[in-house]
Amino acid sequence: MKRAAAAAILLAALAASAVGCGSTPVPDMQMMTAVWWNRDPSALGEIGYEVLVDFGWMDRAKDCFPLSPNLKLQVNDREVAPTAAGLCEWDILVRLKGFVQDEPLNIRVSDGDRVLGTALFTGMFPGASAQLISPVGGAVHAGEKIVVSIPSGVVPRAADLFGADFYWRDTPAGVPPFYSFSPAAAGADGGTVETTAPMQTGRAALAIETLYSDSFVSAQTCEGFTNCYGQPNFDTLGPISIEVVP
Repeated sequence: MKRAAAAAILLAALAASAVGCGSTPVPDMQMMTAVWWNRDPSALGEIGYEVLVDFGWMDRAKDCFPLSPNLKLQVNDREVAPTAAGLCEWDILVRLKGFVQDEPLNIRVSDGDRVLGTALFTGMFPGASAQLISPVGGAVHAGEKIVVSIPSGVVPRAADLFGADFYWRDTPAGVPPFYSFSPAAAGADGGTVETTAPMQTGRAALAIETLYSDSFVSAQTCEGFTNCYGQPNFDTLGPISIEVVP
């Protein structure tokens, strides 16, 4: 439900009217990106944040102009060849998974060697800078208290709605990662979150989530697009590597 609501907001935020695709000029291009925590990774490499990039041309919904077969989307060092879902679909949605740190997002849309649009977003997953305060060293006994720092600039929206998910890293080959849930709450100092290690043992990636936030920001740089909006993730702390021991 959370992901569906965010997708609706993402599409609604993209409005009309940057450069075209291919050698023939086409209507203006828009772009928006959003960052969400991936609650259902299908592989260990997908544990982390999802970056969703939605770009397109509003006029294509009525003109159905063709897209270049050389269209490329690049986010940092990841490159994909995106395709529209339908013949006259005006936008293209690309999902990239497995982001685990608060790194700048350099987004580029190109047609072959021709750059159509670029954007730079920073601070899109500030909660990834959360640190394990206690226990020191990352090894925690089953049932023991865990204390995690809240990074500067991340303000919990609902301290009584914290939840901690432990994504287990030692699942057998071919088995999707799963997580164990543990309640969590803000620490007395307001700058930490406390939870309890589950009784299951093993290596895990700890992610602490609060209420869903739908705030939007503008890109630090935006060239070739008429709009570059971003939806940061202020709801997740982590992932933090820990090991639960007996």
